[in-house]
Amino acid sequence: ESVSTLLHGLGRALEQAYAAVPVSFRSIDVAAIREAPVLRSDLPVRVVCVEAAREVYEQVVFAYAHRGRLPERSDLLLCRSTTSLDEVRRMLNRWEFAAENLDCAQEDALFCMAGCEQLSYEVQRRAALQIR
Repeated sequence: ESVSTLLHGLGRALEQAYAAVPVSFRSIDVAAIREAPVLRSDLPVRVVCVEAAREVYEQVVFAYAHRGRLPERSDLLLCRSTTSLDEVRRMLNRWEFAAENLDCAQEDALFCMAGCEQLSYEVQRRAALQIR
């Protein structure tokens, strides 16, 4: 069987398995988030440390909700142990040259790399060198 056939079969199986599960949404009080003094807009780089890995996603959503929008694919890199240096460099380059890109020169531009502690030592080291 082709990969495409297998993926379609997997998709159908997941759809059947979760068809009876109701979709749930959590509301976000955007007004309260905008009032929060946690984020400073005058800093080009923000570092957020959390107690548990599960809180990383909440902080990412919080950061974008604070700006009243959701992240786009080019705005966010969720790091894993298999994330390559090339992926990290592309994200850093998008951040570094955002002002030159008309689409990213808006006030609400935000680039986020989450879960950086999962990157290999070498990827972390080289990324730090690029940021310097």
